[in-house]
Amino acid sequence: MGADGGTLCDRRDIIVKTKKQDKKPDKEAVNFTIWNLCRLTKEPLHDPIVMDKVGFLYNKTSLLECLIDKKKKKKHKEIIGHIGKLSDINDVILEKNPDFSEEDKAETMDKTAVSLIRKSRFICPVLREEIRGQFSVYCISSCGHVMSEKAIGLAKKDGCCMLCEKPFQESDIIKVNPESTAAKEIIEQIISEKSNEKKRKKTTKEETNKKSKTSSIANEEHICKESTE
Repeated sequence: MGADGGTLCDRRDIIVKTKKQDKKPDKEAVNFTIWNLCRLTKEPLHDPIVMDKVGFLYNKTSLLECLIDKKKKKKHKEIIGHIGKLSDINDVILEKNPDFSEEDKAETMDKTAVSLIRKSRFICPVLREEIRGQFSVYCISSCGHVMSEKAIGLAKKDGCCMLCEKPFQESDIIKVNPESTAAKEIIEQIISEKSNEKKRKKTTKEETNKKSKTSSIANEEHICKESTE
């Protein structure tokens, strides 16, 4: 039977293929969102911009407001639960795309489509290529400059940032917007470290209180002994 409008299609391979295509996210759209919108508010990224230890980008003002407000922080725990204090974030310097205009901005969107995709807001300051997820990008946390993997490779040879000439260590290099699997592992590690640190502080406090109590008892016994002599 032909597909003439009055017949039914029993080709399961066509039906299945169509369903899979409908559910598949637009990779370019997702990448564009990650690199142009604040992870917390989904609003366009603008200065000042910060990055957490995972490598995610935020509008600094929006993030700080959320961290200060306990209700907001609890509401967005799934997104910023691994961020507890200012030392958990870094100011970053993203090179603005000179060819970008407000007409190119991406509207707030769902995970599968962008209403308008044109030019990205940022470029690699060394290669002068648009940053939109087509290549890996890294941040030198000690100075905040963000550049492509190729540019970072060149900077490593000199041991200093190519833009500000500030020296950096290998540990200062953080991948910006890592893949979901890597990001999940980093978040789990951060949460684990915070939990262990909390336990260490609690143990130290208990030991300090115990020593203080023991010392106090010893002093009382000494005073009592002197008074009976």
